[in-house]
Amino acid sequence: MLSAGSWRALFEAVALIAACCLVWVARSVPRSARLERTLDLPGTLLFVAAFVALLIGIIEGPEQGWGSTVVLIAFACSVLLSLWWVRTELRAPHPMLDLRLFRSAALSSAALGMTITFFGGFGLFYVNASLLQYGRGFSVLQAGLGIIPMTVPLLVGTRYVPGLISRIGVPATLSAAFALTGAGLLGLSYASTMAYPVYAAALFVIGLGITLAAPCLTAQIAAALPVERAGIAGGLQSATRELGSALGVAVVGTILAAGFTHQLPDGLSRHAAPAYGAGSAHTGPGRTHRRHRSVHPGRQHRAARRGPRRTPGRSPGRHRRPPSPADRPADRPADRPVNRPAGCPADRPAVVGGPFRLRPRLPRLPSPPSPSPHPP
Repeated sequence: MLSAGSWRALFEAVALIAACCLVWVARSVPRSARLERTLDLPGTLLFVAAFVALLIGIIEGPEQGWGSTVVLIAFACSVLLSLWWVRTELRAPHPMLDLRLFRSAALSSAALGMTITFFGGFGLFYVNASLLQYGRGFSVLQAGLGIIPMTVPLLVGTRYVPGLISRIGVPATLSAAFALTGAGLLGLSYASTMAYPVYAAALFVIGLGITLAAPCLTAQIAAALPVERAGIAGGLQSATRELGSALGVAVVGTILAAGFTHQLPDGLSRHAAPAYGAGSAHTGPGRTHRRHRSVHPGRQHRAARRGPRRTPGRSPGRHRRPPSPADRPADRPADRPVNRPAGCPADRPAVVGGPFRLRPRLPRLPSPPSPSPHPP
């Protein structure tokens, strides 16, 4: 889809599929007893605004500068809106998320683990796509197929995770999950320049870690709340996944953008300070800085063939009239020494630099012979 059209088509297709699924669920899922509680609209809006402000600050940091007004205002708004959201949730009769639930160590650790898992997973998706396309020269389709080794354990091994948890317990399963994920990421950092089978093996190990972590953390969130709050448990695990995914893409993308910008030459960096020297000209206070522009060799050849630039209104081949003593500025004394080039007669005025400048005529280069229309 990305090879045939714009990247926006991918989101449009997902939105269409989601709308179809929504209609299907509304028609097929049986209705359950509804609890009489109102929607916490202020808490929802405050939470969304605080998180969006945080993402804006993270994303705009490398481009605008971490000390810029936009970034500082975004972070300040995120902090203030978060505090306001906490105050609103603690006072609301039916809060969007009761923060008192996080007094449970099992719920807090499971929610944090789910956020970290999806933070690393979606950060890896972002890096992996860029590495396969720009580092290994894969096409969009090849990059999508290249990540299949990580999805194989998710499709095949998830059904065996509950039995493993019942045998060795939750702590041992989560320890093995994060150990495998860390080992896979470490191996992936060294395998980025190796053959693809080595790279695929590292992806497979990461997939094993995610396969063990996701079901275990989901079960822990559900077990930490009573049955009548099963909806809150489902919403909490979905929220932690989305938060981790958005933060992973934003933070990892920001780090990549900052590293890429740092490696650019000074002339291509947007925030690079202008260099004063052979490559730039300082025209004085309050004026602009003109940077040196590189000229393509083909342009140099064409400029040499054309000869010197001609001034409109002047016939070609004529030089500016040499200055006479009458044209000498009044503030310049007649006995002022003049830098005269070697071989110039003493009775001929030669002013090098200053208000009068002699422009020597560039020699014309012979034109290259045109190719014969009839090859021998």
